[in-house]
Amino acid sequence: MQILFVVLFSILVHHLFEVQIVNGQKYAEDFELRITRTIRDPSIRGNIYDCNGEVLACNKLVYTVTMVDNGTYASERERQLSLNSIIYRVAGRLKENHEKINHGLKIEAGENGGYVYTATGSALERFKADIFGEADPKDLTPEQMDVSADEMMEILSGNSKFALYGEGKRAYSETELQEYGLPGEFTAEEMLTIVGIRYLLSANAYKKYVPVVLARDVSEKTVACLSENNQSLTGIEIGQDWDRVYAGGEAFSHILGYTGKISSEEMEQYADLDRDYTSDSVVGKSVIEQFMESEL
Repeated sequence: MQILFVVLFSILVHHLFEVQIVNGQKYAEDFELRITRTIRDPSIRGNIYDCNGEVLACNKLVYTVTMVDNGTYASERERQLSLNSIIYRVAGRLKENHEKINHGLKIEAGENGGYVYTATGSALERFKADIFGEADPKDLTPEQMDVSADEMMEILSGNSKFALYGEGKRAYSETELQEYGLPGEFTAEEMLTIVGIRYLLSANAYKKYVPVVLARDVSEKTVACLSENNQSLTGIEIGQDWDRVYAGGEAFSHILGYTGKISSEEMEQYADLDRDYTSDSVVGKSVIEQFMESEL
């Protein structure tokens, strides 16, 4: 017994030495990486003035509706139902108040009730690669490259993806739909909104605490409505952001340019700059706004 205890104690000491001394720094760095959360506050883009000091481009404070997947679920089925239910209810409120919803997909509802892509060429290939989990569009199979917008929506709304009508091998029951306030059938616009927002959330799966923007520049009526019901809308928050305002209107558009959400190509282009661009960053798209991006 004494020999056995000595052997076991020696193994324990050796293991502790490995963990704390040999690999101590590595484990400490891994632990810090897991517990560290970087929360970004939207910064104000620089103003543009004319030679007399008159403001040509400035910023306006706006309200945003954001969402994070921070709920606690007993099963994957409950998670799917909960997320779809919250998005469905919030999207309904936003539509009632005539707010523009950001669904993140390069797809829109067509006139005949189907769907069409809103992008072409390399942008569309990049979008399909993101959906199918490929780092390079060149890795897509011919079948994936030829997927139509209707087929893409079937894939995204299917039971194994964002589960609009059922999870796993079972469709949702009437009881489940009533409990979560979901309809038996969605319209094309409702499907597009739910699937699109779920797509944005899935893109943040590795950093669930980072919110995705559902709508920008919403009215005070929308802010009040969602704030009153925030207890039942898990993960929905009212945030603040800045909108670009051009004092000269369209008269200076050919000189000042405009801003927009950064694309994957621009992320690669600005990778060498000493800036922390994210998928939600706003960058200059043309003329002065683009040329002076590093200063603005």
